[in-house]
Amino acid sequence: MCTFHFRYTSGDTHVFEHITKAEFMRSNLVTVTEKDLLSFRFPTGYDLHLFSETNNFTVSGKDLTYIEVKKEG
Repeated sequence: MCTFHFRYTSGDTHVFEHITKAEFMRSNLVTVTEKDLLSFRFPTGYDLHLFSETNNFTVSGKDLTYIEVKKEG
């Protein structure tokens, strides 16, 4: 599982924990599974859908300056 930190041009930071999968749409749906979360180069500017065992989140890519991914545990 991983923790995602999203930082925006406004200075706001949003944190999402226990993420096991991420998806976003380019010309087609891109799915990043847990084993690739740390090595994948996530693009800014795209809405990102994050999934955990108990939740899912949609994170706006608008005005996003960086995405940080950390392995948990």
